[in-house]
Amino acid sequence: MNNKTEFGFDENAINIYSFTKSGGGEAYLGENVLFCATSLSALAHELGHTLGLWHTFGKGNPFGNPVNPFSTPWVCKDGTNDSGFQGDDVSDTGADPYTMDLDNNGIADQWKWFIQATCNQNISNSQTDFCNDNINPWNIPIDNWMSYYGECKKCFTEGQYSRMHQYIEDYFEDMVVSDCADDPYFNPVDCQQADITISTPTLWENGTLELCKDQKIIIEAGGSLTLRNYTLTKKQ
Repeated sequence: MNNKTEFGFDENAINIYSFTKSGGGEAYLGENVLFCATSLSALAHELGHTLGLWHTFGKGNPFGNPVNPFSTPWVCKDGTNDSGFQGDDVSDTGADPYTMDLDNNGIADQWKWFIQATCNQNISNSQTDFCNDNINPWNIPIDNWMSYYGECKKCFTEGQYSRMHQYIEDYFEDMVVSDCADDPYFNPVDCQQADITISTPTLWENGTLELCKDQKIIIEAGGSLTLRNYTLTKKQ
């Protein structure tokens, strides 16, 4: 598993490997490679790491360090700290007390403020954070791919998407397709096509289609689209 080339490796792409017997994943920051389990949750989580995201509860080990187990970088629930960001340095990610000890019992809180059956938080506004705030509501990012809240994870925030896009531009610039306006062969008409509406069972095979930036394929009731040896791409 340490030898990427053993599985095949493309320096010009983001490489993802799937291991059915693994329960988690392993990301390599700064490299265009990701080892990951078959779980969608693990795939999204590790891809986030590969594209520059931290855990929602902050950077580093999820349980702090042996000397100070609650030292993982984290900030107040209203988002205020020296940098103006939350613990993962993304401003629209709610403060996550997963590695904190809010009730001072010497144990990291982890799922203490989380109801697994409903994927909701169970924490009062009056529960103070490390900034002694007992007024502002908590917004624990339980549904965020970069959290540790089990099967409730399902999304990234807009700020996280922006961070990943910027990371691609900074470290994977060779993979970025030039914008239509920067393309010397650009024809404005090519990027002003109407949406494609499909209302009956449809098969596209042995071909390619490049959609314009805002162009959509709309599947109406009674319609379906099957792709067989067919590639869809989209202009940036």
